[in-house]
Amino acid sequence: MNVDRNAAAPVTAGAWEAYATAAAASSPPAGATPADPAAPWRQQIAVALGASPAEVHLCSGGTEANARALATQVAALAPHRRHLLVAAIDHAAVRNTLACLAQQDPGLEVEQVPAAADGRLCLRSLRQRLRPQTGLVAMCWACNETGVLQPLTAVAALCRAQGVALHTDAVQVAGRQRIDFAALQALGVGSLAISGHKVGAVGGIGAALWAPTLVDAYGLPDAARTNLPGCASLAAALTAAQRPQAWAAYAQLAARRDGFEAALQAALPGIEVLGVTAPRLANTSCLRVTGCEADGLLMALDLQGVAVSTGSACSSGSLEPSPILMGMGLSKEAARQTLRISLAPGEEVATIERLTALLIGEIERFRAL
Repeated sequence: MNVDRNAAAPVTAGAWEAYATAAAASSPPAGATPADPAAPWRQQIAVALGASPAEVHLCSGGTEANARALATQVAALAPHRRHLLVAAIDHAAVRNTLACLAQQDPGLEVEQVPAAADGRLCLRSLRQRLRPQTGLVAMCWACNETGVLQPLTAVAALCRAQGVALHTDAVQVAGRQRIDFAALQALGVGSLAISGHKVGAVGGIGAALWAPTLVDAYGLPDAARTNLPGCASLAAALTAAQRPQAWAAYAQLAARRDGFEAALQAALPGIEVLGVTAPRLANTSCLRVTGCEADGLLMALDLQGVAVSTGSACSSGSLEPSPILMGMGLSKEAARQTLRISLAPGEEVATIERLTALLIGEIERFRAL
């Protein structure tokens, strides 16, 4: 039973078919050009994301998408705008990219903005840190560990009012909420990143979006030159995610997720749902289980054939607790007691009931030790 779908979504049948067809083809698809072998798929991706094809920069995944967008935004900053702000709850791909850019350019200063206890970026802290030298704010749209949706509209308004560029990591949002890049640009969002394996495409493909007026500063070729099957898979997955039945299946998850959380809390004391008072992705449940080390629970559930997570898949193996959870104000002890459950659209009620029973049993067993 895989309930760690924020790490990777199941590849859709259409995405597999598109990948296989493109991989077997002896020539580029109809509509391709020498300058853009992936032109038809880039057009599909642009339509799905409310963008123009010239705004879609294809790459190897979410990490590269964030790195390319951030490097491009920073390269375009005015000389007096060298102060960068990043949400403390952002993915390591974003935080580490900005840290690397600052190492390469000592004139850059990177400062983190903490989150409130509900998992949302603290707007008061952001206002306090914005200054005339601030050139860029980076903030995830949805936190990958808690599923909490960030106040993107409010942050974009603050940035727009002060002439500050805004980048958002939309990796967890793609396929789960509609993305209209044209509307986001009107709000003040200058760039965003998505990853194919989170939306039902194969791994190894993603996209960064930014206005054509910005010049790519990252220096690697577009994936249209290196991974045409991946481009085809991403186009198919994003197109499928826009269908009404896909949105309906995803909307059902919120009620099932809420029922799962309520059943756990009714059966056991000391179960805290992080971010429960904030808007969340419909599929994500981040649970603090007092009295239990999450790593132990994860291994016990794995022996039962259940895949869950203690945080970002990209930080698995780290001895330190999640910096994202500590960015919300949790202590190291509390962060080490936290599990992430993330469901796929169409998850069966019977699967969730089995998960609930197994989790209750393991928590009771650990607490009795």
